[in-house]
Amino acid sequence: MTISNAYKLRAMQEEDIPSLAQVHSLGRTSYFDFVKQSDLEQISYNSYLNSRQKLSADKDNKVMTLVATFNDQVIGFCDYGFLSEDNFKRADYIETLKVFKGELINLFLHPDHQGNGVGGQLFDEARRVLNERQLMPFMLWTLRENKRARTLYEKKGGVVVKDLELPVQFGQNEYPQVAYRFDG
Repeated sequence: MTISNAYKLRAMQEEDIPSLAQVHSLGRTSYFDFVKQSDLEQISYNSYLNSRQKLSADKDNKVMTLVATFNDQVIGFCDYGFLSEDNFKRADYIETLKVFKGELINLFLHPDHQGNGVGGQLFDEARRVLNERQLMPFMLWTLRENKRARTLYEKKGGVVVKDLELPVQFGQNEYPQVAYRFDG
């Protein structure tokens, strides 16, 4: 698939944070059509903006963010890096998770730019950097019902970790996530 020259990938800059929050806000509504609207509404732009600013304050470079732009406007992003310590809060998964060194944390695209290969480019570049930094194998979590994301991850060689499923809370409800494993 040929991607227009108007699309570019680059490292996130501080001034991108409001655009990332906007992409997250718009992207989650199109990705998460199986999540109740009332639950989605509780993930506000401002709460995401606050969490993004905290993540950006991490100067240890444990998490890197790659952005996709179209005509110099941010239209997508991917967070990736060292395996998040949040994964180890569930004692029943610690042994399974010890094998992973890296993690793809988020991959969001503006709805107008989905389905054109940019998400795959973000994924491929994150994978390249994780491999380069010897953070393989890496894993990611995705909502079990997120068929679009699961199709991409399986196309990219991801394998579902059979014994690893964890719910995530949105609003008043829990939604099951599954983990994928990616090797070098």
